[in-house]
Amino acid sequence: MNAASSGELHPKRLKNSLIPGFIACAMLIIADNESMKLKIKVVPSSSKDCVAGRLGDSLKVKVKAPPEKGKANKAVIKVLEKTLKLSKGSVIIESGQTSQLKIISINNEDESVIQNRLAKLGNKQH
Repeated sequence: MNAASSGELHPKRLKNSLIPGFIACAMLIIADNESMKLKIKVVPSSSKDCVAGRLGDSLKVKVKAPPEKGKANKAVIKVLEKTLKLSKGSVIIESGQTSQLKIISINNEDESVIQNRLAKLGNKQH
């Protein structure tokens, strides 16, 4: 089974797909029936908790929490769930537990709704 028939979306195909003018599409790595994965860059020990927009091919997330004992990771999950209006427990850090660059997975949510919300956030660039 190839990627096209399995329903996976790859970055090369995303540039012209899904939502016209979707600036945030570069952040989307893979989407399937159950989850979508995004690249994020975390800025711990910031002055506020927020999604600060796009930074290159990643979503920039600022959190007040320091990068110690998983505090920043927990804060990132809360900020993403709140900002993207996701159900609790739907965001998982797939990789980058101890790095500012992370891959997160958003599970069991409506992909088109999330993409629309990301598009609105993606209009801000830092």
